[in-house]
Amino acid sequence: MSGSFRKLGLSSPPTNFGGLSLREHVAVWLLAATLYGQFIPLGSNSLLLGAAAATADIICAIVVFALLSPGLPTGFWGAIAWPAALFLLAFGWAAAGLLPIPAETWATGFKTVAGARTASLLPDSTIVELSKLGGAGALVLAGALIGARGRRLQAALSAVLAGGAIYTALALGLYSFSPDEVFGVSKGAHQWRFTATLLNGNAAGCALAALIALAAGNIRLSLNKLAEAPSGLKTQPAQELALTTVYLFVFAAACGMTRSRAALACAVAAVLIVALWPGRRPVKRRGRSRFLGYGGLCGLLLTAAVAAGVMFSGARTFERTEDLRAGLLDRAAAYARIVEDLRRAPWFGYGLGSFTTVNLHDLRPSEVMTVWNFRAAHDAALQAALEGGLPFLFLLATILAILVAKMAISSRSSAYWPVRRSLVAAGLVLLACSSIDIALNVPAVAALAMVLAGFALGGSHTPRQERPLGWAATRPRGPQLELSG
Repeated sequence: MSGSFRKLGLSSPPTNFGGLSLREHVAVWLLAATLYGQFIPLGSNSLLLGAAAATADIICAIVVFALLSPGLPTGFWGAIAWPAALFLLAFGWAAAGLLPIPAETWATGFKTVAGARTASLLPDSTIVELSKLGGAGALVLAGALIGARGRRLQAALSAVLAGGAIYTALALGLYSFSPDEVFGVSKGAHQWRFTATLLNGNAAGCALAALIALAAGNIRLSLNKLAEAPSGLKTQPAQELALTTVYLFVFAAACGMTRSRAALACAVAAVLIVALWPGRRPVKRRGRSRFLGYGGLCGLLLTAAVAAGVMFSGARTFERTEDLRAGLLDRAAAYARIVEDLRRAPWFGYGLGSFTTVNLHDLRPSEVMTVWNFRAAHDAALQAALEGGLPFLFLLATILAILVAKMAISSRSSAYWPVRRSLVAAGLVLLACSSIDIALNVPAVAALAMVLAGFALGGSHTPRQERPLGWAATRPRGPQLELSG
C-alpha cells in the first residue's frame, strides 16, 4: 500500500482535510468558537462574564498549544520572545498595584480621600481585570500558533468570517423580534440601533467594521488566485470569492444598521487600505492583465459593499453629525479631567478596573449630564494609563509598535499579502474606534482584537515559499496528488 503512495510522491497515506490536518482544523474552529462564544452573552461585559471568558481563553490557548506546538516553524519562539517578555512585564507592573505601599508614598488628592492602602483602589476588581489581561495574552498566543503557518492562517480567517456571518445573521433575527432589548436587557440610549448581542451600537459597529476589513482581504486573495490559476483550476477560488462576498455584504449592512459614525468611517478607510495597498504582482504580461481585470472587479465589489452599508445606516445616522461638534467638546473636557487624575498617580495609576470609581469621585456639576454614567474613558490609551500607570501604557504601546514593525518588514513577495494587509486594516479599525469610544472595553471586542494580533504576530513569521490553500499558479509536473483543494 505504501508503495503506491510513494509513486504519487507521498511517503504515507494522506491524513489531511482541505490541506490541513485534523488537529489543525480542531485548533482553528476551537479558537473561532471561543471568540464568538464571548459575543453571545452581551459581549461578556461584566465582572463575572469577563472572568469566565478569560478562563475560556486560557483553556483554549492550552489546547491549541498542545495541538500545534509539535510542528511550529524554526525560530517561532524567538520571533515572539520580545512581545511575550514585554507583556509579562506589563502584567507584572499592573499586578504590582495590589502590593501594600508605605503611607508616605500615597498619591495626593483622590487616594488620600479614599483611604487606599495599595496603589489599586479596588483590589478585587483589579484581580478580575488581571485575569482578563491574562486571557488576552493567551488569545494572542493561540492566534500566533495558528498564524505561524500560512494555510492555517487562511483557514482561521475563513473560520472567523464564517462564524461572524452566522453570528450576525442570528443577531439580525433577534433584532427583528426585539429591537429595543437583548435577551430581555434594555439597550438604554441605543434602543433604536442594531447592537448585535451587545448593548452598545458603537462597539458592535467596530467589530463589524473589522470583519469588513478581513472579508475585503479574503476577496482580494481569492481574486489573486483566480488571476494566476489555469482555466481548469478556478472552481475553488470562485467559490471562495462568492462566499466571502456574501459575508462582506452581511457585515456591511449590519454595520450600517448600528448607526455608528466612527465604525462606518473606519470601514470605508479599511476597504480603501485593502483595495489600494500595492502588493505582489505577477511577472508575465498576461498575468498582469488578469490582475488588472480582477482588481477592477475587487473595486466594484468593495464599493458596492460600502454603498450597502451607507444605505442601511439610514438618515438618522447623518442627522447625528449635527451635534458632533458639541459631543467632541464634551469628550475633550472629559479627557482633560482624566489627564488631571493621571497626574496624581502617574506610576501605578489607580488600579485596573478603577475607572468608574475615579470618574464619579471628582465629577464636576458641568459634567454630570454628559459623563456621569461613563464606565470607560472612551479612549483605550488614556484608560490604560489611568488604571495601570504611564509605564503600563508604554509597555503596551511598545508591544504594538513591535507588531506593526514585524508586519511592515514581512516579505511583500508572499502570496499571503492580501491577508496581511487586511489584518493591518482591521487592527487600525479597532484602534481608531477604541480611541474615541468603548470598543476595547467590551471583552468580546477585545478578544477579537487579541485574536487578530496573534494572527499578525504569527503571520509575520510565515515562510515565504508557502502558498495559500487552493493556489495553483502553475500546473503540477509529474504524477502528483493535489491535497490542498
